[in-house]
Amino acid sequence: MTRAPQLLAVAAAATFAASAPTQIEPLPVNSPIAHCGVGGPGTDGIVPSLSTNGLPRIARTDFAFELRDVVGDAPGFLLLSDQAIDLPIPGLGQLYVYPLIAPLALQVDGTPGTPGAGLGTVDLPIPDRPGLVGLELYWQAFFADPGAAAGGGWSHSDCLVTTLCVTSFTDALGIAIEEKSRVNT
Repeated sequence: MTRAPQLLAVAAAATFAASAPTQIEPLPVNSPIAHCGVGGPGTDGIVPSLSTNGLPRIARTDFAFELRDVVGDAPGFLLLSDQAIDLPIPGLGQLYVYPLIAPLALQVDGTPGTPGAGLGTVDLPIPDRPGLVGLELYWQAFFADPGAAAGGGWSHSDCLVTTLCVTSFTDALGIAIEEKSRVNT
């Protein structure tokens, strides 16, 4: 069963800003955020980074993705799927998210062509919809980069996996990390 309409509701709320990333919350040991795969290097062997500014909690209006280590002023795409794949594509690199549900065009800031100088933020407010709890989403970013190792002019991040949550999480010492809990009856 696919949750494509719910995924589109989440992705439709996304806005992109080419700006410096914000402060990132520390993630708990049993985090609903994980990385898989390996990014494809761009100019000077620098691999683009895709992360979040914290936990993907239901009703979190300030949730965002952070893009770093991209060639400056590069256009690109943030890809979304509810499934993962490990598919090598000649000239592009490794695709980890498929089927694509909501590709989002973006452009990072930074001095044009400067390796690793590109930064950006994709704001993605998460709606207050309890039915989304537990939804696992797969994200990957690709950027136009003439010096990319894949030879086709594209660098890419690894795959970022997020699971929408509402419960508390604990750190390695068992200390609760603040989370928003909501009970709808």
